[in-house]
Amino acid sequence: VMAGNILNDMDFYNKVCARKYNLIAANIVADVLIWMAPVFKKVLEDDGYLLVSGIISERSGEVISALEEKGLCVKEFCESQEWAAVVLCHASL
Repeated sequence: VMAGNILNDMDFYNKVCARKYNLIAANIVADVLIWMAPVFKKVLEDDGYLLVSGIISERSGEVISALEEKGLCVKEFCESQEWAAVVLCHASL
């Protein structure tokens, strides 16, 4: 488990991107998830899963599109009240 600010801390960014992960969980706002789409693609194991949540439902399409553009594929979509969560993997799975 790691916690930090990948947007503003280059040392943390390099530490995160130095390996690949089987599971990535990100509960952050849509704009950050969209910005991180290429990072998620880069560090997700070929058979790994990405769970993104904390997304206001009306912005879920933007987040999904950004992740799909990077080669990730939606496996599950959940929505409750005004919030959404998405499980994704590499499109080849």
